[in-house]
This record gives sequence, structure tokens and C-alpha cells, in this order.
Amino acid sequence: MEVMEELRRDSAFEPIANKVAKVYGIKPELAMDLLEFAALAHDVGKVDVAYKNAVKYFPLHEARSADFAYYVLTRAGLMGTNSFEAEDVGNAVVIVVALHHYSHKTPRVDATAGGFKARCDAHIEAFSSWTPRTAEGDTLKSYAVQTRNVGRYGVYTAVLKAIHGINNKTKLRASAAAILGLLNKADGAVASRNRRRTP
Repeated sequence: MEVMEELRRDSAFEPIANKVAKVYGIKPELAMDLLEFAALAHDVGKVDVAYKNAVKYFPLHEARSADFAYYVLTRAGLMGTNSFEAEDVGNAVVIVVALHHYSHKTPRVDATAGGFKARCDAHIEAFSSWTPRTAEGDTLKSYAVQTRNVGRYGVYTAVLKAIHGINNKTKLRASAAAILGLLNKADGAVASRNRRRTP
């Protein structure tokens, strides 16, 4: 929730949402909901049972977060195609969730990573307190709060394979990069603030 709130406060939030809306022909309010969904979903993988005893490190949690985001977006009817190269706003959101640590570490393709099985209700609490602006956002929220288990779709691996084939000038690459920059900035600000609070 902190990352979503930080993202929402950023002066670039509305301009990026408006640009995403224009590029994909959707309402600006839906673009805002999708950006907020990405912020809420990006670390969902950290509540997976695989990290039951983890305190600080959650290796490849983004693979689990990406499968979760893909599943919820698909159930909500917001995924056009899963090639992850197609010019589709759902693809942009999934790419952002999958790659939110891409600039900070070397991506590691691991065929066993992915799927999602919640060990607690932290993600449900976060999504429950979210107030979307649109009916589509309400549908996303509804599926997110109902989702405790997701199969292994291999979204993270598929995204890593696809990004090398995405032309630099496509709207998919540009929109994903803009959203990813906004998300990483918010995530970094929250992490920095929380580190200062820790004794």
C-alpha cells in the first residue's frame, strides 16, 4: 500500500497515466487503476509460502508476482494476448511487475520459479483497502482479494524472452518503461523510508 500511495503522490503519476490512456485508447481513470494495480501487485510474491522464513531476501519473488498479476488481469478481462510482445496495456502491466527489479540485478531465468500460494493475507489486506476509480478496477480488486493460489504460468521467463524482441520504438516498450520508472521510484522511496525506521 505504501508503494501505491507513493506512486499516486508522484507528480508524474497523472501525466504518465494520461499518456498510457491515450496510447491504448482507454479512460485515464482506468490507466490510473492499472498503475496502482501494478504497484500493489509487484511484491505480492513475497507472501508466497516459499518465503515462509524469509526476513530480508525474497529471491525471484517477481516471478510469483508476475504470475499473480497475469492471472488477475486475465480473470478481469484485461489481458489481450500473452505473447508479451503485443501492443496491449495488460502486457505492459505484467511486464512492469515481472521486471521491477530488472535494473537492479541480472535477471535469472528459473523454470521452477512462479506460481503463487499465499502463506498469509497481507496481499488481501492491501487490495481490500484499495479504492479503484473504475468498474474494471473494481473487478481487478475483486479477483485480487479472492486469489490465494495461482498456477505456475512461467510469465517471468516468457517476459524475459520477449523483451529482447520488442522493438525500441513500440508503444509497449515506451509505456512499460514509463510505468516501471514510476514504480521503481516509488518503491525506492518507500524502501529508503522504511530502512530509516528500522533500528
